[in-house]
This record gives sequence, structure tokens and C-alpha cells, in this order.
Amino acid sequence: MAVVDTFREFRRNIANAGLNEIVVPVVAGSAAAARHWQTPLSMLFIDGGHSLDAALNDYRCWAGHLQRGGILAIHDVYLDAAEGGQAPRAIHRLALQSGLFVHCEQAASLAVLRRL
Repeated sequence: MAVVDTFREFRRNIANAGLNEIVVPVVAGSAAAARHWQTPLSMLFIDGGHSLDAALNDYRCWAGHLQRGGILAIHDVYLDAAEGGQAPRAIHRLALQSGLFVHCEQAASLAVLRRL
């Protein structure tokens, strides 16, 4: 199985956007990074594995770091189950049912919520 390393492209995109002083890349597993994270987040973008375990892990590890008024963006949330994205859709429902988030908008498969 070939490993695709996109870090160089990520760094180039961040530099081209003029965000080197704002974006700090962290190369680690989600749970390990979240366990040591100390800074409140104003935005959390979840675009990871599509197994229920992976999606739940990302949500559970990181949602607590999102400050009030912050944005939770979840990629691959499809309204039609046939299109895929059932695990992202499940964490979208979980976030709404928690009472901590409200739905702001949906742009294609990107669901955007705001933390109350």
C-alpha cells in the first residue's frame, strides 16, 4: 500500500495564503494531539476517517476544545445516505443533540455549526 504524503503541499498552501504566522501544523494522531492540546479553538474542521469509530474519536477528542461561538465544520455530511458520509452525518447529529451546537449552514457536503 502506497503512502501519500500531502504535508509538503499543505505547507505550500498555507504559505501561499499568507498564513504561516497563524496556522501551526501538528503532525500526530488525533487522540494524541488532542490529549496535549491547551489552546481554545475558534474553528474545528473535521475531515477524517469515515468509520464511525474514527469520526466519533475526532469529535469526542476535539469538540471540547472549541470555544463558545466557535465554528465546527464537518466534511462529507450528505443528506442522502446513498451518497456516503454516514459517520460524519452521525457526529453532526450527535453535536446537534448535545445542545452545545446549532446548525448554521450546509454548503454541498460541508456542514457548519456554531458552539453555543
